[in-house]
Amino acid sequence: MPIINTYVNLKNTNKLSLIKSKTLNEKFTELDFRFSKLNDLLEDRLSVHQIRIDAILENDVNFIPMLKTTIKDIDITNELSTNYQDVLKDKGIRNLIGLKLSITQDIIDSREDLDNDIRQLTNLIKDEINN
Repeated sequence: MPIINTYVNLKNTNKLSLIKSKTLNEKFTELDFRFSKLNDLLEDRLSVHQIRIDAILENDVNFIPMLKTTIKDIDITNELSTNYQDVLKDKGIRNLIGLKLSITQDIIDSREDLDNDIRQLTNLIKDEINN
């Protein structure tokens, strides 16, 4: 994201004073905070839960039949299909998948908010340049 990179470069080189507009400075600071919060969410909660889900997928789902759609020559004759209803009977698995979906939706919502903030900041910068 060029806007974030520009802000980070200015911050890291102690040149934030080049931005004269108080509104722009506040928006950059807010955007930087929200961006960091989103990264923390991605790195922490999402990766931890993905490891737990990967273990379930490794033990309870047969991916070989799914490969048939991309690897046409693969022989799946002797492969067992996954009975997803049986997998989802496990309350722990259901809860973990539900939690993963909830976290993913939180991240999508945060990213959409961040995109809106970046658009608003871009417009503020354009206005500042034109004035």
